[in-house]
Amino acid sequence: MMKKILLRIAAVACMYACDPQEWLEHHDTDWFVKNKTDFAIKVRIKRSLHWNSESIEVIMPKDSVNILPYHPNIEVSPDFSIFLKCMISMTLYDANGDSLRTWDITHQNEQTRDLFDESNWHKYRKDTGTHMEDVTWVFDILPADLAPARQ
Repeated sequence: MMKKILLRIAAVACMYACDPQEWLEHHDTDWFVKNKTDFAIKVRIKRSLHWNSESIEVIMPKDSVNILPYHPNIEVSPDFSIFLKCMISMTLYDANGDSLRTWDITHQNEQTRDLFDESNWHKYRKDTGTHMEDVTWVFDILPADLAPARQ
């Protein structure tokens, strides 16, 4: 019985021994793609690193989807290099499943509008009142990004 009481006291003491706010604070960094066309677009996203995943999202006209949420609880500045390390490719498909366009990290800067070029993204910062930053990046999918038959 005495061991249980001491164990509970030790557990409570540990909870109050560190500053939980310091451990809970983190940078919020998100990358969204926004459909600025008049068509629903299916998007296949391939990610690397610890995501090592592939997902398919449907983006309705004038809507957006978060393709890379990144919320580390460590001191990592939210800059565009994170996107370059985490993303492999993004492919756009029409409603019939026909491929319209692919952006691939290995073919960077070969196209007029490159998904992997920071200058093609809008960057929004939110003031958090702390030293941590909330940054949202938005890439607009434009009619010109679709196949000529769909423009």
